[in-house]
Amino acid sequence: MHSERSRPKPNYPMSMNGNEPSQLEANIEATIAAAHVVFSSQNSNAICELLVNSHATIDFADGYVDFGHWVNNYEVTLATSIVLYSRIAPVLNDTREMIRRVLNDVHQANGEHVSNVKIKIDQQNITDWRKQTGLLHDGQMNYAQAEADSLWGQGLRIFISHASEQKEKASALGGLLENEGMSVFIAHEDIHPTREWQREIEKALSSMDAFVALLTEEFKLSDWCSQELGFAVARSVPTFPVKMGADPYGFIGKFQALGACFLEVKREVKLHFIDHPKMLATKLAKFSKFTRDVERSRNFEESNDLACRLPEFDAVSDEQADKLAEAANRNAQVRDSWGFNLKRESNGNLNIAEHLTRMTGTEYELNEDPDTRREWLVRRTVQSETTTASEQSPEDDEKDLEDLPW
Repeated sequence: MHSERSRPKPNYPMSMNGNEPSQLEANIEATIAAAHVVFSSQNSNAICELLVNSHATIDFADGYVDFGHWVNNYEVTLATSIVLYSRIAPVLNDTREMIRRVLNDVHQANGEHVSNVKIKIDQQNITDWRKQTGLLHDGQMNYAQAEADSLWGQGLRIFISHASEQKEKASALGGLLENEGMSVFIAHEDIHPTREWQREIEKALSSMDAFVALLTEEFKLSDWCSQELGFAVARSVPTFPVKMGADPYGFIGKFQALGACFLEVKREVKLHFIDHPKMLATKLAKFSKFTRDVERSRNFEESNDLACRLPEFDAVSDEQADKLAEAANRNAQVRDSWGFNLKRESNGNLNIAEHLTRMTGTEYELNEDPDTRREWLVRRTVQSETTTASEQSPEDDEKDLEDLPW
């Protein structure tokens, strides 16, 4: 017996491949507008913003026979800015599915169905992303990008300015920022002895994303430190003055100084750039590497060390969390280690299921595989709380009758 739903047959018309456009293609703007109204009524502001600020394209996917009628499947692609994409990235799959369902609800043309929604970064609109950050400048000193890039590693670029007396403290702060995936330039460490040191500093100042000043009395007396500070002010890059014996002065006199606690400095820099594309990319790369390390862990000791790093991660997408859960499930050295063990008591420390719940807002639990009798870490399936008529108790029926007007 063959199902009514089958593979595409060439003798059925496929409108996207013919001369006539599909109704979905012809009315895509009206369909997107209607979807926007639906999400607006649900207070789904993030999706509304995405729909308004994206360019939609339609592609034919495939077709099938449904009870004797041909149905075309279409894929809708929404190209949007890198900023909007980064905002919905943690819930990308859920957002795609919600949009797909609503598009099918509002577009009710016979024989047409949206089978998939893709959301991607609009490549045509990222050419001016440097200008949009407000950090790009047109100065007299222009260096080739490759030449400036040679000074930095991956991630957000932080220039730490300090007097020579604060070398060790500058290095300590730089280490904290680098642990967060940032790239740090400290003059006394990052300039090769054979290079013209002034030119190297100028290149770093011209290509930095943020400026941190360790304010001491020696800093204020240093012509070089004051010039570096003036360079940062002229470029209007985010500047973080750290009070270490001296108050902000000159053009940054109006700024509130941070305390000398370097953990506070690290926290403030992270918060300021939390939605910056470089920070988002760094966070994604860091979590992906952590997942690979979990996959490759060779013993309990390595696994326990990895478990200590779980608190470093905050918000991740369901897809990312599922990949980590799968990596932990498949590696017995991880699954049975004390740090990841799901059955141990927390004792104040979260296990991996609790961490994944914290990162995603979705509860994770253990499910037993009926074939292997082994327990696996999975996302909990949310059951509908709606009570059907068949599930309603006699007492509920009597209560309903009491509520009727007669």
